[in-house]
This record gives sequence, structure tokens and C-alpha cells, in this order.
Amino acid sequence: MTFNTELWNGAAPLGPTEPRSLRFNSGDSAHLSRTPTSAGNRKRWSWAGWVKRSKLGSSQPIFSGVQDGNNATVLSFNSSDYIEFYNYTSGYSGRMITSAQYRDPSAWYHIVLIWYSDNGTADVQIRLYVNGIRVTNFGTSSNPSSANSIVNSTNGHYIGADVGFNNQYSNQYLADVHFIDGSALDPTSFGEFDATTGVWNPIEFTGTHNPNYTSSYSAFFSYSNVDAGTVDDAFDGSTSTEFEFNSSGGNGVFAPPGGIPYTTSVEVYTARTITMNVSLNGGANVTYGGGWTTIASGSGTLNTLTFSNGNAGNQRFGAIRVDGTILTSGTVTGTNGVQLRCSDNSGR
Repeated sequence: MTFNTELWNGAAPLGPTEPRSLRFNSGDSAHLSRTPTSAGNRKRWSWAGWVKRSKLGSSQPIFSGVQDGNNATVLSFNSSDYIEFYNYTSGYSGRMITSAQYRDPSAWYHIVLIWYSDNGTADVQIRLYVNGIRVTNFGTSSNPSSANSIVNSTNGHYIGADVGFNNQYSNQYLADVHFIDGSALDPTSFGEFDATTGVWNPIEFTGTHNPNYTSSYSAFFSYSNVDAGTVDDAFDGSTSTEFEFNSSGGNGVFAPPGGIPYTTSVEVYTARTITMNVSLNGGANVTYGGGWTTIASGSGTLNTLTFSNGNAGNQRFGAIRVDGTILTSGTVTGTNGVQLRCSDNSGR
């Protein structure tokens, strides 16, 4: 395994992102390994890194966590040059194989994988991004439904190999690798599009690899005239439990301190079809009901959501979703996050 000084995507180095990479050669069984002393969050984590291929037409593991020959979490290029990700625990509990092939050995691919298995919205439980764009076309796709990954367990973790599972090694270059324990971070944490060329370039990561926080969204919701349920039901990460307002004018205001930034959308969920009104930041009312309803598109900050009953009859509010992630109360503690900078001979 050697360092390479090639620049990727024509981008100048930004902050700690230096034009260096690690080269992996399968003939040398080259790989990096680590076995955590304690388990991290096995339902929510993010992996990001720049990858350049040096061999096509064979399985090339990028990142893995391996318990044994029947249990592993693996991100790889498969033997047909598709990106494949799966969590296998004596059977698949979450799997994706892209419809697109990635066969350019001169290209640097920035890959971001988000594992968020206990998110109440099935289609965001696993998310894959390549060069800043979410991949949505898959030849194979199944959701994990709250499964624990082998990644973030106390078993072996590997970069460039899946030792003990398929026992395969890679031929590729990797650079600026991040593992975030406990947060589902999208690509904008690691890169940005050049305003002139449209090329996806690396940026300095300014977040934390091991978040430690408690989110109590229900504490920021004031309300009156409740008919059934509790406000905690609206922030438990599930759409199957709801907080019900009654027909005599029940209303509520969600006002998180400091607001919640969004870059794509704010949505509200209820299974009931009797409509109710909700207003973002004191703006015009939006009528919602019968599933997810988009309250705002684009970017901005959610400072307040004000709910008011638009029609006679009880109405339920089940969840708020920001940029595809359901707001969920609870404690998140990261322990195993790490960055491999490749700017010198060590990671951190």
C-alpha cells in the first residue's frame, strides 16, 4: 500500500484535503483494519470517501464490517462494475445494487453511503450518493427495516477488503475517507459543486465524527385541545403513531430553538384524510392530509410550524421530515467515527 500524489477532479487542495491518496493492491493483500473496543450506533452512520479504480471486472471491496463468513456489512464495486452495498446477517437485511456501472479507471468517484435503518421512511434508510448526486436507480434494492449493521459492532472493520467474509482485496486508490458514527450526513458535508464548471469538489469537513447530543423535539411543541396520543408520538421516528388534535380548534406550534436548516424540503405526515392547515414561519397555510405533504421546497430555515384544524373532525399529525430525515427525539452518542486524511502517513 503506497501513497499517491495525483490530484482528483482537477480540484485544488482545500484545507486538510491534500492531493494524496492510498493505493491498494490486491496482490499484496493491502488493506486497513480496525476492531472497535465498544459498539457504536449500528442503526445510523455515514461513510464518505474518494475512490479511483485500478482494476475492472472483479469484486473490489471499499469498506466493510465483518463478524464471520455469514455476517457482514460491505460496500464494494462488484464483479460487473456496479456499486453494491449490503448488510448480510445470514440473509440480506438491506441491499442495493446500482443500475449504472462505474468503469472509468481515470475518474475519481466521491461516494457517500448513509445507513439509517430505524428511519420511519423506508426509502431513506439506505442512501447512496456519487459525486454529490443521489443514486435512485437500482437493479436490486431492499430496505433494512431497523436492522443493526455489522459496521459499528465490535468486530473487524476494513478499508480495501472484507477479511473473513469473502476474503477479497481491492485494486484502487482512496482519499479523504470519513466515517461518522451516529449521524446521517449528506454529501454537502464533504463536497460542493464548482459554480462555473459544475464539477463536484472536496471541501474541508467542519463537523464532528462522533456526535453526542440529545434531541427533545417534543419539548419544543406547544399545543392545546388534544384529543388522543401525546406529542412524543409525533417525534418517535415512526409514522404509525400519531398525535391527534380535536375538532374544536386544536392547534400547535413547533418552534425549535435556533431553527432547523433545510436544503431540499420540509414535509408533514398524517395518515388521516381529513385536512388540516400548517404554516411555515408564519407564511401562507398549506393544507395537508392523507400521507406526506411538502410544506416547503428549496432551502431555508424551519423556525416555526403552526398547525390549525382546517375542517371539522379530528386530525392527526404523525411526523415532520426535513431533507428526507424524520425528526426523532432521542440521544445519539458516537464513539467510532474517524477520518483518513491521506495528507501524510497517518489518519486521525
